[in-house]
Amino acid sequence: MKTTIEDSAVRAEVNAASKEDFTMVELLLKEISSGVDELQSKMKRMPGHEDSVSKADIHAIEALCLDTKTQIDELVIPHPDLLPTKDDILGIKESLAAMQEQI
Repeated sequence: MKTTIEDSAVRAEVNAASKEDFTMVELLLKEISSGVDELQSKMKRMPGHEDSVSKADIHAIEALCLDTKTQIDELVIPHPDLLPTKDDILGIKESLAAMQEQI
């Protein structure tokens, strides 16, 4: 039982996406959003060019999207089969309760 608990904990630590990973993705998405807002405001200020977008604007958006894709691809998402099951967690809970009763 102890080895099962330790194995589950090790697998969860190794394969889990961390809060920092999600924070990084969130920051990148905010960066993209601000870039799009900036482009929209530039477009509104340009007289007579409401419908035109420059090649540089497209390249900037492409670079932001590729950076975001790279960050998402680097996230380590655990395989569902490797995660502890509900029964594993209940077993751990029961073991802890039995250990507390012994103490």
